[in-house]
Amino acid sequence: MMHVRGFFGRLRRGAGDGFGRIRGNIWSVAQTAAAASAAYFLAYYLLGHERPFFAPIAAVVTLGVTLGQRGRRTVELVVGVAIGLMVADALVFLIGPGR
Repeated sequence: MMHVRGFFGRLRRGAGDGFGRIRGNIWSVAQTAAAASAAYFLAYYLLGHERPFFAPIAAVVTLGVTLGQRGRRTVELVVGVAIGLMVADALVFLIGPGR
């Protein structure tokens, strides 16, 4: 019986800690979700990409890595991710998606 109480006590403390971390980072989570959604819809509707798989990934990676950083580092990362995705998309176009 003692083990069960200890387990539930640890579980309750862990859940409380987890909710505290979420509460502290809710703005970043909402910002990342909005950016990924916007990237998908822009690529799909504005650019007409049939399956914009890389657009939300690029948004999440860029925001995740540059969290708390501004300026030059963010721009460098965005440009690097964009170039990498263009190369990947060109390769898929040239050699096909595979099977």
